[in-house]
Formats: sequence, C-alpha cells, structure tokens
Amino acid sequence: MPGCGKLVKQKRTARTGFDRGGNQLFYTTSQELHALWDTKLVVKVATSTSFQQLAEILSEAPLAPQTAGDYHSWPMKWVEDSETVAIGAYDGIQFGPAKLGENGSIERMEIKFPSGYVPAQVAQVQVQLRKAAAHLAQLLNAIQYEQ
Repeated sequence: MPGCGKLVKQKRTARTGFDRGGNQLFYTTSQELHALWDTKLVVKVATSTSFQQLAEILSEAPLAPQTAGDYHSWPMKWVEDSETVAIGAYDGIQFGPAKLGENGSIERMEIKFPSGYVPAQVAQVQVQLRKAAAHLAQLLNAIQYEQ
C-alpha cells in the first residue's frame, strides 16, 4: 500500500511527541492540517459568535462523562483522550513526497484527504468542543469557583 509507512510513521510520531501537529502537512499549496483543525473546522461548528447558539450546537454532541479521581489528575486524562483523537485525525490521509530539512526533519509534505474527511472531522470537533466545555464546568465545580 503506497504511503502506508508514512502513515504509520506519522501516527507513531504523534504518540511520541515529535509530531509537529500537522504544521508541515499541506492539503493545498498554502493550507496546512494544523490550521484546518485550529480554525477552519472550529468555524464550521461555531457558525456564530453567540455563546447561546454555540451551546445549542454543542448540545447535539454526545455528553462528556464526569472525569473520575482528584481534579489535579484531570488534565493528564484529558490530554490522553485528546491525543487519541489527534492520532485519528490522520486516518485515511494519503501522504505525498516529503521535503526534508538539513537535519532530516520534514519541512513540507503534500497530503490528500479521503472522501468525506472534513464533514467527519467537523463532527469530531463538535464532540471535542463539548468535552472541553464539560471539562471546564467540572473543574470550576471541583475548585468551587465563585464569581
């Protein structure tokens, strides 16, 4: 399977912390994967600046479960969950030739999304935003935050 080794390498680097978060993976001449996730997919979910509308949109996503244990350990649990989602962001992507820097690191790589990639990832971003909102609420409740 062409590109399979690259996909495995990309997933492996995402798990070990050497992945640069898609900053070097370009799906157009100027658009990279990281920006797609940080901006474009979020804008597709949050179509308004109204927090009420965003809350309504996010209510359609599955509810995040209560985080178990002491709240001091929650961020690590949330990071582990996010890492799993991040690794899945590479599923089905076809990797083209890489342009390597002097130190052998990838400077640029063209990628192609599988059919239906963006709509599927919009749904995933909606889930992640709902989790983030639930996590913030859980943390504020745990530390008994008062305005």
